[in-house]
Amino acid sequence: MPVDTIIKGFKLDDEKIWSRVAKQEDDTRPDWEINWYGPIINCIPRTAYIEIGAGYEANGEIVTVIVLEIGSASDKQTMEKEAVHTDDEALTQIAKDMLTPGVWLSL
Repeated sequence: MPVDTIIKGFKLDDEKIWSRVAKQEDDTRPDWEINWYGPIINCIPRTAYIEIGAGYEANGEIVTVIVLEIGSASDKQTMEKEAVHTDDEALTQIAKDMLTPGVWLSL
């Protein structure tokens, strides 16, 4: 993807994953949540999203994104104004507990 590509969808939210998934005594941070990315993504039908991508947060942190829409930098303001939407029930359910909607500059 070109550098000015914008992606819209749901990021895998480490804080939400940490708070929702049962942990064992030896489960520690900082990377424990990443172990759950595959199982979470595998619960979402492949037809529910365009791709799994990576985006930049405003602070430069890289996040994993379930991409529902791709646009150019010139589309960013329009994409931010419209709510992230999916008709897929599995993605909607997972999003409630473990994902955060948004728009990111693609990695």
